[in-house]
Amino acid sequence: SEKHIEHLAHHDALTGLPNRLHLQIFLEQSMLIAMRMSEQLAVMFLDLDRFKNVNDTLGHSLGDALLIQVATRLKSCLREYDAVARLGGDEFVVILRGHDVLSDAAIVARKINQQLSQPYLVGTHTLRTSASIGIALYPDNASQIDDLMKSADTAMYVAKSEGGNGFRFFSPAMNLHAHEKLAMENELHEALEKQELHLYYQIQVDSKSLPVGAEALIRWAHPVRGLVLPMQFIALAEESGLILAIGYWVLDTACAQLKAWQRDAHTRDLVLAVNVSAKQFRQVQFVAQVKEIVQRHAINPAFLKLEITESLLLKNVDNVISSM
Repeated sequence: SEKHIEHLAHHDALTGLPNRLHLQIFLEQSMLIAMRMSEQLAVMFLDLDRFKNVNDTLGHSLGDALLIQVATRLKSCLREYDAVARLGGDEFVVILRGHDVLSDAAIVARKINQQLSQPYLVGTHTLRTSASIGIALYPDNASQIDDLMKSADTAMYVAKSEGGNGFRFFSPAMNLHAHEKLAMENELHEALEKQELHLYYQIQVDSKSLPVGAEALIRWAHPVRGLVLPMQFIALAEESGLILAIGYWVLDTACAQLKAWQRDAHTRDLVLAVNVSAKQFRQVQFVAQVKEIVQRHAINPAFLKLEITESLLLKNVDNVISSM
């Protein structure tokens, strides 16, 4: 019983891999050995790509079965003196030791990417996933466990932002980028409150150069950065979830402008096009929000055009059609 309790305390109940506590102990010991032997360590932080889709679509039991298979494949990619642990969810950590871990880590990372991207048979389903891997080296990138893990995590997010199913080694420039990204996200939160976001209207004309409509274009009038274009902050807004609040503001502001145009004989026939993000469109309350805004501003909805991307049709097609 004592052995069983000890095992449970140090191992993940689902996959049987070492858990966060065991990883902490192993890393401390490995760093001491590396320091004495003048060796290096490589910490590889893995996050599965699109795993949330499996859980959301097929349920957590199939997601758990997939994680068990992932753990088995990970162990098959490692040498007997390497280690792999599950932190939780779809996050895993691999530890490599040796004198040339830079080269070893690249070889192992490629092997992991190749193995994890192969199809999985889970019940009656054939599933596909892959891994984004971030790699940090001891002592080159950090000399403390928390800093080493944070560096590997930062590199992993860079790999994921580049499309996943790949690996990146940590560099100090990544840290700088991460801090800048965090700062911009905080500033974007304040931008809505401080009314720094503005809509510009690009006129659309017919073959006779007569105005037939306009497209609403968002700009961020930043007090320090100047006029920030959407390509510089919309992706961040999508990632952080701020796109929902921003999207609502855009739609509300555009409808207020449309109402003003409809009071003037020169502009009352203009159609106003507004871009809607896929994340915004998929919200359960999106249709109700559009109705509420249209009714509150008392506009003719025939002059409001909502533009969406083709990627919206890739999942939940029935719900998309119903909302349309």
